[in-house]
Amino acid sequence: MMPVYKRYVVLAVLACCCFQVQAQRAMKDFWMSMPDSLCEYLNANKRREMVDFYSMGVKAETYNLLEAMSVMDTLTTKHTVVTLSPASKLTVALLEKSDGDSLLCVVSTFLGPQPESLLTFYDKEWRRVTDDGFVPQIQAADLTHRPDTMEVDEYDRLVRLIDPVMTSASFSPGDASLTFRLSTPLLSVNDRKRVEAILVDRKCQWDGHTFRMQ
Repeated sequence: MMPVYKRYVVLAVLACCCFQVQAQRAMKDFWMSMPDSLCEYLNANKRREMVDFYSMGVKAETYNLLEAMSVMDTLTTKHTVVTLSPASKLTVALLEKSDGDSLLCVVSTFLGPQPESLLTFYDKEWRRVTDDGFVPQIQAADLTHRPDTMEVDEYDRLVRLIDPVMTSASFSPGDASLTFRLSTPLLSVNDRKRVEAILVDRKCQWDGHTFRMQ
């Protein structure tokens, strides 16, 4: 018969293994438990089908509810990226909070003439978290920079053209950061070329509480 202390050791090891398995399956589980209302292209069966295909190492694509093709581009323990349609992409990221809890960050990107993103946050039960402090208020000045060769008046004129301020956001799983870039779909072709000379990307780093501008 196994000694009592060895039983406790075995149970502890099994508990750790179970915890690791659950952690590895975290994003998969969040993706499949996402309410259909948050992903109208794909119901629970379609999302599960994508996960199964991805796990098998084959292209994780399926016909969505609009009878177009959706593709799961990436699935890791911490995030997933899904091209819902040629006009829409969805990123879901699991963020670790300083208090030991987790937060789900959803980046919905409309792929129009230029991309535009909407960020929303949820708890692990997919309840909307409305705290606006997770992401800084991005202004046009945060995403532009005057080149040394450009006159101040010309720079100011170009900044005034950026109205309304529309941004796209991309998530980097390596360092849990968001990179923002201005989108200028309403500008003329000539104005857009001029404005592109002053555009810069802005990185915001997750620190356990908020995405802090770098």
